[in-house]
Amino acid sequence: MENEEKANIRKSWRLPWGIFAAVIAMIWSFVTIGIIAGVIMVTTGFGKTYSITNGLFDTGWLIALYVAEVVLIAGFVACIILRCKQAKEKQE
Repeated sequence: MENEEKANIRKSWRLPWGIFAAVIAMIWSFVTIGIIAGVIMVTTGFGKTYSITNGLFDTGWLIALYVAEVVLIAGFVACIILRCKQAKEKQE
């Protein structure tokens, strides 16, 4: 009974973690570009025209992008770790 449960758990973890990591990396790059563009917009003429204070954590959408980036980094690292575990199990 326990062996069957372990086998079912292992089957559920046999997902394409490398593909997930690649997709997360692409989204991560777009979010990073968005943060850079947002900081440039806030600190240059756009921010001065609309009297937005200068800084990364002064506007709500920049905070949301920053939080998304942290979550994406954590997801990317988790996918890489699971991919490495999956490759190690295949070798055994």
